[in-house]
Amino acid sequence: MRPRPSKPARLGAAAALGAAWLSAGAPAAAAKHRQPVQVLAVASDRGYEQAQALTIALKRAVDRSRSYALGAGDYSLEVLVLALGCQEPPDADCQRRIAEKASTDRYVWGTLELEGAEVVAHLRYWEGGAQKGETVIRYAANLTDPSDDVLLEVARNAFAELTGAASSVLVLRVGQHDGEILVDGAPGGALRKGRAELLVAAGEHELTLRIRGRSDRVARVTVEGARQELSLEPGAAVAAPPRDPGPAAAEPAEQDRTLAYVALGAGGLFLGGGVYAALRVASIGEDEQLTAYRAALPPSKDACEEAKDGRRPADGSDPQPVADLCSEAAVLEPLQFVLLGLGAVGIGAGAWLLLDGDPAPRAGVRLRPRTSAEGARLELQVTF
Repeated sequence: MRPRPSKPARLGAAAALGAAWLSAGAPAAAAKHRQPVQVLAVASDRGYEQAQALTIALKRAVDRSRSYALGAGDYSLEVLVLALGCQEPPDADCQRRIAEKASTDRYVWGTLELEGAEVVAHLRYWEGGAQKGETVIRYAANLTDPSDDVLLEVARNAFAELTGAASSVLVLRVGQHDGEILVDGAPGGALRKGRAELLVAAGEHELTLRIRGRSDRVARVTVEGARQELSLEPGAAVAAPPRDPGPAAAEPAEQDRTLAYVALGAGGLFLGGGVYAALRVASIGEDEQLTAYRAALPPSKDACEEAKDGRRPADGSDPQPVADLCSEAAVLEPLQFVLLGLGAVGIGAGAWLLLDGDPAPRAGVRLRPRTSAEGARLELQVTF
């Protein structure tokens, strides 16, 4: 058995319900003729997963309704009851204060319990200062995915019963296309992989299919019964207008070319500095003062360490010039690798910017092996 979460944990999960609803697909802005309805996060002591899934399914049912639109914001029954100092379940006075706190004239609230392998949810609908509807629903406790079609249908039927709005489920199939569906000129739902479920009133409706790359397809349908399936053909394919490449496609943008030259120049400076540092380190190693000082020491002694300690050898040579040379070499030796690396990066980046933006067939990078009497070598040739 899963351990029962603490009260703070359940309140935290309820506060995070807004993020879960956004990830499941937040509603589009409601049309003006649809009445806004808040859905408070369903409260539950043990079935918090089922409560969260039911809450999201109810929000989707409201969002797909023809007469109602989901209100802005996310509210939890448990959080509001705690903030207002009410008892659970809230009485009529607390229900009125909840409406004021959530800035709404209509909201759905409820509680959920687990009874064996079933969920028992007691839902209520509050509107205009009083409770207008109430229903008890039962379904399998393993329905914890808010996108499950079975749970969505349970939520749709429950919301229709709460509000007294007779509705039907219209399942549309349009190949494998994605798009948008308008019902009587208003947003009705999204078409995903050729399938859409719409909550509509029984009777005749005008459906408009909007699929990218195709003309709008308008069809009039008559909806009868609680659930109806319908297959439609998409509109005719529309040829995409020819794309004007513009002058920017023929040659690199001026700022890219300028950046390329700046990178090449900076890379050249860094590369020059690295070469100088390498040559200077080599010359220090062959300096006469350092060589003479090293020769006057025993083979086991390090010339730089001895010079830094101020030790004079047997010939009485001054160790300070040698110590200065060693300090300079200690700085230049790692610096040469840094500068050489930066130089290579700068030159490579500049060459890449030029080559990437220039479609000329002569642009390119080639490795050419060369052999001669003196030996063999590998040349890197960059053409731009």
